[in-house]
Amino acid sequence: MSETPSTKFKTAATTAETAATEAAATGVPSTAAEAAAAGVPSTAAAGSPSTATETAAAADPMPAIRANIDATDLLIRDLLIRRMGYAHQVAEAKLAAGSTTVYREDREVSILENLGADVDEDIRIEYLAVVRKILEASRMYQYGLLYDWNDSVFEDIKGHELAETPGNHLVVRLTRKDVPNSMSAILAMIGDYGYNMEWMELVEVNAETKTVTFDLTIAGDLSDTNMKKLVFQLSKETLAFEILENRA
Repeated sequence: MSETPSTKFKTAATTAETAATEAAATGVPSTAAEAAAAGVPSTAAAGSPSTATETAAAADPMPAIRANIDATDLLIRDLLIRRMGYAHQVAEAKLAAGSTTVYREDREVSILENLGADVDEDIRIEYLAVVRKILEASRMYQYGLLYDWNDSVFEDIKGHELAETPGNHLVVRLTRKDVPNSMSAILAMIGDYGYNMEWMELVEVNAETKTVTFDLTIAGDLSDTNMKKLVFQLSKETLAFEILENRA
């Protein structure tokens, strides 16, 4: 992942230049014009299928580009599945240690710094956005596993008893650091679990502690397992968390 596009382009250019140099040294024509001048017969006559295909590709390069993207996506898929397997092992280790702490800010900051160090500046922001999403998905997976293995973790959440009250609108209050991407990560998390946040109200901005507190209204049933997993993760990735209401 550390090889940048510019490095790949330079490598490709160097390879092409080397091939041309070797061709010149051995007397082998490196271009169609040189081949014609040397009297070497062309392998594709004008109007042949291969020439037509090359002409079509030159006119519309998108099919080939998309094919390369599709092939790359398959490689990424396999690597992500492997990474999720390691995330499963991390969750098992945490369960054995009696820990429910998945998010480690220092660890993720270190990962982002290390992976972004050698990436070209013109794509670094976008690249790190993808890496952040991978880290978020990994945490979501681990929290879900920890809940599946021990659903009593939900009982440690302030207001958990409201799950017994019928309702389809959950109101929670949470506090986060007042830093970029802080609340947008929460909104993305809610959406990743398949729920919609219907209302967000700013409760407090604390300049001294550099934190923000919001009340969120999430459309969903707190008795649903998936909602409980979401609430579990929210409670673990906020500085303060409380379920305020579970209403119709």
